[in-house]
Order: sequence, then C-alpha cells, then structure tokens
Amino acid sequence: MKKPLLIAITSIVVVALLGVLLYFTTRDKNVDKVATVTETTQENKTEPTVDLENLHKKHLTPVNQDSIREDVEFETSIYRIIFDTKGASVKSIILKDYSENGEELDLLLKSKDSDRAFLLYEGRSVFVNPTPINDVFDYKVEDGNVIFEKEFYVDEDPNNVVKIRKTFRIGDSEYMFAIKVDMIPVRGSNVNFNGYAYSLGFEPQLGPSFLQSTSRQARQNTRTFYLKFENKKKPRSLGFSGGIFTYEDPFQWLELTGKYFSYIIAPQQSSNFHISASQKGSEKERNLESRSFLVRKAENGNISDVFNIYLGPQLKNKMNVFNRAQDNSFGVQNLYFERGLEAGGSLVWLQTILKWIMTFFYKLIPNWGISIILLTILIKLLLFPLQQKSMNSSAKMGELTPRINEIKERYKDDPQKMNEATLNLYKEADIHPFLSFIPMLIQFPILLAMYGLLNKHFELRGAMFIPGWITDLSSPETLFNFPFSIPFMGTEFHLMPIIYLATMIFLMVYTQKSSTAGQSNAMQKFMTYGFPIIFFFMLYNTSSGLLLYWTMSNVFSIVQQLITNIVTKKKKRAKAEEKIREDKENKPTLYTGVLPPKAKKKERK
Repeated sequence: MKKPLLIAITSIVVVALLGVLLYFTTRDKNVDKVATVTETTQENKTEPTVDLENLHKKHLTPVNQDSIREDVEFETSIYRIIFDTKGASVKSIILKDYSENGEELDLLLKSKDSDRAFLLYEGRSVFVNPTPINDVFDYKVEDGNVIFEKEFYVDEDPNNVVKIRKTFRIGDSEYMFAIKVDMIPVRGSNVNFNGYAYSLGFEPQLGPSFLQSTSRQARQNTRTFYLKFENKKKPRSLGFSGGIFTYEDPFQWLELTGKYFSYIIAPQQSSNFHISASQKGSEKERNLESRSFLVRKAENGNISDVFNIYLGPQLKNKMNVFNRAQDNSFGVQNLYFERGLEAGGSLVWLQTILKWIMTFFYKLIPNWGISIILLTILIKLLLFPLQQKSMNSSAKMGELTPRINEIKERYKDDPQKMNEATLNLYKEADIHPFLSFIPMLIQFPILLAMYGLLNKHFELRGAMFIPGWITDLSSPETLFNFPFSIPFMGTEFHLMPIIYLATMIFLMVYTQKSSTAGQSNAMQKFMTYGFPIIFFFMLYNTSSGLLLYWTMSNVFSIVQQLITNIVTKKKKRAKAEEKIREDKENKPTLYTGVLPPKAKKKERK
C-alpha cells in the first residue's frame, strides 16, 4: 500500500474515533442541543395570541375559602406520595425500593420557584404570566383513591360556577398512577380561556438530584424529553427554541428521562391536548428545570380526562406490563413505554446483545465487574482469528523494514516509483496493510455500544466491583479530590484512566515495534504516545465500567501481541538455523572423490 494512503487511512481512523467519542461524551452537555422532532410540520409553534386586557386577571376564584392547607401522605408497596391540598398538588414521590446516597429517592427535584407537581393552570398560561389554580382544595381518601374537589367562580360571576375534581389512583404493585381531571359546570357556561380549559403540569424537575460532581460524567446526567407517536416505533427527542417547545398534533405519550428514571405521561384521549415544555437553568450550578404541560382544548359540557403516568426506573420488565390489559391493575394496553429505552441511539440492538451476555455472566458470578471482564474475554475470542491475522501481517511488515528503507534510498528523488516499488513489495510478501485496521473498526461500534450500555444499564447503578475503590461501575471512581481544578480533568483523581493509559501505551509500543515499515518517526510517535494521551483526557471522567472494558481489552491484546512476538522470534530463529544447516550441507569440501597421484601409488601397493 502506498505510504500516503496508509497515513491517510490511519488519520481517518484516529479522527473518526476521536470525533465520535467526543460526540458521545459531550452529547448531553447542553440540554438545548437535542434533535428536533420532525414527525410533522406543526411543531415549535408560537403561543396563541395573548388577551392583553385580561393578562393579569385571575379567572377562577374559589367559592369557599375556608379549606385548611395540609399534607396528605399516601403509601403503597411501590410509592410514598406526599400531597398538598394547596393546588391539589404533589410535594414528593418517593420510590420505596430505591435509595440515593443512602437517603430516600424522591422523583420530584425541588427548586426555589416551585416545589409541587401536577398543578392545574388556567387555560394555556404556563409561560406568559402563568396562572396556577393554587387554592386549597378539600380532599377525601376513598377506595384507595385520593380525591380533591373545589368549586370556583368563573370571572367572579356568582352565576357561573365550575367544580374541579382531581382524582389520584396510585398503583400498588406497578410504577404507575392515574390522574383524572373533571371540570363540571355547576351553573352557567363552560370554562374557556382563549380556546383552552386548563394545563396539567409536571415541574420543576425530574429527580433524583444531579450528581454533586464537577466531572464530565456528572454533566452528562441531564434530562431529555422524548415524544412518542401512534404510528412510529421509536420516540423522538424534542428540539427547543429559546428553551421552549410547543406541539399541537396527535401523539401517544411524552417522556422526560434522566439517567436511570423516567416520567411518562399518556393521556387517554391525546387528541384533546397540545404540549408545551421548557428547559432552563444553569448547567454549572446543576439547577436545571424541565417543565412540561399538557394543554387541554376547551369544549362544551363536562370535561373529564384521564392521564396514565409512569414514574419509575428504566427497566423493561417494569414498563412492558402496560402493553396488555391483563398484566396490570389499571387495565391499560399498547402503551409501549419500554420503547423509550431505545431512544437516542442507533446501536440499541448491539447494546441489547451485550446486555444479555453481561446478564448471563452475572448470573454465573454475581459481580458486574467480573461480568464486564468475561464479556471482554468473549469478544477477544470471537475476534481472535481476525486480530491474529492482523498481528501476523504487522509482523511481516516489520520484517520488510530494511527492504523498505532500501527502496526509499533508491527512489528518494522519484516518489511515484518509490510507491510502486513499495506496493509491489507488499504484493510479493502477501501483505495487506489495511488488514491491521479491520479489528479496530469492528471494535469501534462495540465500544460505542458499551458506552451507551454502561451509562443506561439500570442494573449497573451503584454496582460495586472492588470495595473501597470501584464502588459504582456507572460512574468514575474517585480516590481523592484535588484542592484545585485541572483542565480536562476537574478536581477528582481517578486511577482507572491512568491504568488505561499505561496499557494503551504499552500495547502501542509493541504494535509499532512489529509494524514500523512505511511509517515516519512523527507518525509512529503520535500513534504510540499522542493517540493514547488524547484518549486519556477524553475518557478521564467517563464511567469506570467502560474504562474497565477497554483496559482489559488492552491487557488481552498485549498478551496476544507478546505471544505473537515470541512465536515470530522462534520462527525467525528456526528459519535462520535451518538456513545455516542448509548452507553447511551445500558447502563444498576439500575431498572431491579423486585421489592425488601419490595416494594412488600407495593404494596400488
């Protein structure tokens, strides 16, 4: 292969690896930079015309203001929920089966502006002077349901009264609860504010708390919205314009997802609703807000809507029970919440295969770190024939170094003839330089799939490998903190990236020793030292599970390369000894079979 082409291929592979890994390690750094929904042409619409005359006017005022504000706690085997009678809202949704840093896990992340979820708003007033229905409701607990009721005057007219009833039904064995909203005209006309009746909000943010860390891994723990359509299998991520998203076409459900937990809301009659969502806050200070609202269109008569809501872990077996009515106590079907696990990636199929293999190994040895190591061994075994061919080809290229140098010297003034002679030499030796890149290209999608898997695999949440060191394979391991911040590294000292760097350089040294033919010193040094150092800084704050996989892959490659080098040296030595023997056997001796004259006379006597 021509030297410029070889260098070009090397450069392309390196740049591709760096570029894609940089994309995957920073893709969630800014929550506004997500793909735009392209399902229809009616998205990111501006808000309807605002009635400036009634902009600051509250249209609903309570008929009775004697209700007392209090907390109402409701508990099932799954949830512990704390309601607030003010606004018939929710203050906390605690998952009983999970914890966060030794404390109970609340899926409502509080903020200074608002600390309650599932408030109702008048009409569509959610972004411009929002008007929450924030009065104290009466409540009762009946048949396992928590029911809030309140009557309101519409535009302060005694002859125009509407009753608002909000009913919560909480799942006892499933991560679901249903909210039923009824707006019942008691006297007078219907509720209609510029064509909308109310908005149901989920705010200010999905819990649990963001990682208290300055590392890049912590910055990846952002929140992302997805929208699922009836006729599409995979959900699409939302695109925000100025931090706001609106959508007015049919949909199936809306999801807000964190690293391990999801909020999914599916109205039973989604055609009656529009979507408004917003994301804002300081990424650095970790106080991002992700608010979403389902906006109900006004209609004559009673309004009665039911919302099925999933709030729980991103586990397929917890989500797919809502695909068949007989599998859940809510009687819902065909919701396909688990398809949200497939959103945001093109290698989900490969992640699924790797996850199944890791789970199989985990059942044999219940340690996810051991499972990653066994998975690495399996992948290396599957790639062994191809990688061995690559190493053998590299070894042959190393043997050609003297002849390559001769060609360089002979045709130093004629690059075209130099390239032709080099190519002919490769053909003569049956060497295919591109073969050395094939194992790297094959492992590249595996590496990307492992990156996604180790960052989303719920079972790896808090999974310990080595006590006191690698206590969570889904996050960077931290031995201690620096009193200052280091560029590209932050304030935390991670040992795994250093071990990875050492194994990578060691592997590149041995690889370069066996395949230096046709490479300049600059290229050789970059591949040996520059390439690993760049990856060291890029992966310094990635999950310890991914670094464990790549480090062990390097270790097994080093062992394989060492064995290959030993076998190659033995073959060389045996070949040299064989040549020496052949030379000795073929070397002419002093005795030619013809006796000298004096010897002939003595022989006659």
